[in-house]
Amino acid sequence: MTDNTGLIGGQAGQLTLLPGLLGGVGLNTNHLGLNILPGLAGGVNANTNNAILGVDVLPGLDLGGGIDIDILPDVGGGVTIDIGGGGGGTGGGGTGGGGTGGGGTGGGGTGGGGTGGGTGGGTGGGGSGTGDNGSGDVDGNGNNGVENPGGSGSGGTGWLPGSNTQLDLEVAYQNITRVDAGSAKGAGDVAALTQIWNRVDAGTLTTTEAVRLIADFAIDTSAVAITSYQFFTGKTPSVAGLDFLVNAVDTLNPTDLTDPYYQGFNLENRYINFAANLGLFGEAAVSFKNEYGGLNFEGAVRKAYATIIGNSEAAAAGINVEAAINDIVSRKAYFDTLASSRIAASDTDLAAKAGLVGYVLAEAIKADVGIYANALENFYFDLADSEAQFNVSLVAAYSNDTAWMA
Repeated sequence: MTDNTGLIGGQAGQLTLLPGLLGGVGLNTNHLGLNILPGLAGGVNANTNNAILGVDVLPGLDLGGGIDIDILPDVGGGVTIDIGGGGGGTGGGGTGGGGTGGGGTGGGGTGGGGTGGGTGGGTGGGGSGTGDNGSGDVDGNGNNGVENPGGSGSGGTGWLPGSNTQLDLEVAYQNITRVDAGSAKGAGDVAALTQIWNRVDAGTLTTTEAVRLIADFAIDTSAVAITSYQFFTGKTPSVAGLDFLVNAVDTLNPTDLTDPYYQGFNLENRYINFAANLGLFGEAAVSFKNEYGGLNFEGAVRKAYATIIGNSEAAAAGINVEAAINDIVSRKAYFDTLASSRIAASDTDLAAKAGLVGYVLAEAIKADVGIYANALENFYFDLADSEAQFNVSLVAAYSNDTAWMA
């Protein structure tokens, strides 16, 4: 478990705690408590045309102007969730017909609707002002018209040819990363994704292997939120909570994990940032202090390592467990400095322990070794076909290596 990058890239001033966010619940603090309990009761109800779901987003929202968000990308039919009123496109078209991805109304302009062609082509019209692109139904079966929150549009083209296999993988990408492959945020992944699709179609890559490759796109986004919440709260975020943390409309969260705010964070920094916020200032502050406050640093390392990776799991992967633990313990001075100079917490001992938790999470997911990494992969297989369980214990629900996806 050696980190040759100096834990967080050795860049001074790299760790920046998330600022207090407006419009949320209990977020306007000096340090941010990620006190965004997923599944909060009350607030603004999400309305859908087919009454499949009703999501309470966050109480106290006053967005104005009306915003349409596809907050559940793993629900078929292009479900539109209306928050605060305002018109938007609807996702469903007839079989073989393109769904329309109407742009949500943004302050200063309306995003143009994109229509998917019958063979999976189709263009998303450009948004004006702060309106957003609509992406057409990229495979042409009428099920996936999606509204893309964020950014001003210049028009986009449906980029996947239609086939059942490719539709499944497209949905898998969106479910796992929480990003629409046809949106601006997904643009950088298109070339690699197309290679994955082509390999599956050619029979040189199984669908299971393809999902594993797709999961790699989420190592610094969805994986950060899911594993951090699992460690500190004992549960994964709800659907609405995961979208809020990973890819929310900017009016709700302008500093989610796919926003420019996080571009300056390397992988370890992201996990450490979430760990500090949840363990020191957020909903898990009391429980984390109770469990780790009385331990010395080595005891904290051993406890976190056993929880996140597991000694027997690490040994089975060929890791010298004692050497790995001793390596982390030897870095105590670094974590102490991190806690005192860059994590604004009064209890620097506990802050150092929160930092090491984030570091162990990052190393475990990077190496794809241990309890959390295994459960996360199983969760992704279940999520790929839109059947995943949210707001549950990741370890309890997904540690069994059942064939979540054939």
